[in-house]
Amino acid sequence: MENVENEREARDRDFLRRCMALSRHVSTKGLSCREVAHKAAASPAPGYYISYDYALRIVGGGKSAEIRGSMPRQRNEEIRRRVREITRKRGTSKGRALTMVLESGASRFFISPKRAERMFYEYLNYKRTGGAVR
Repeated sequence: MENVENEREARDRDFLRRCMALSRHVSTKGLSCREVAHKAAASPAPGYYISYDYALRIVGGGKSAEIRGSMPRQRNEEIRRRVREITRKRGTSKGRALTMVLESGASRFFISPKRAERMFYEYLNYKRTGGAVR
């Protein structure tokens, strides 16, 4: 469980960094906080924020790979699709293809728009109040 929390924290940290970079970069375009959060969530992510062992279960497609929620399902399908493509094109093993996929980053953060908004607003509020927790 600790690993999952660390991975989620890393994802959230990277996502918020992307939000801040976008808000600085596009401030002259007048995007709302909501729009910044949505753009950041849809932008490429440095990784999938899951362990190799968990990703291996996803690729195997067993019962343990079944998951609720649209975003995790989409993430898992992207991983499966990319592994299939690499094994087909390069003739490499699933394990090696999976390593390549995990090391190459994800197409997006796989955070729902609503969750992305909430995370960004909470972060902005935290910064505005000088780090005071409400």
